[in-house]
Amino acid sequence: RKAILLNFEGVEFLGSAALGKLITLDRKVKGRQGRLKLSNICPEILEVFEVTKLNRVFDIRSSEADALAAF
Repeated sequence: RKAILLNFEGVEFLGSAALGKLITLDRKVKGRQGRLKLSNICPEILEVFEVTKLNRVFDIRSSEADALAAF
């Protein structure tokens, strides 16, 4: 797929293994000239992305509609 949207609505915890899988997925998608977008991330998980600076790696949108419009 060239365009992937992951909606995190309802996700309350994201472990380090899941972060590693997201990084791997992002690399694979970008390697095939695709785009990965994340949406609806709760503030606690968004803080993890910010502390690890992964918010600079991933295209994070506040809502699914915003993410879809960004494709």
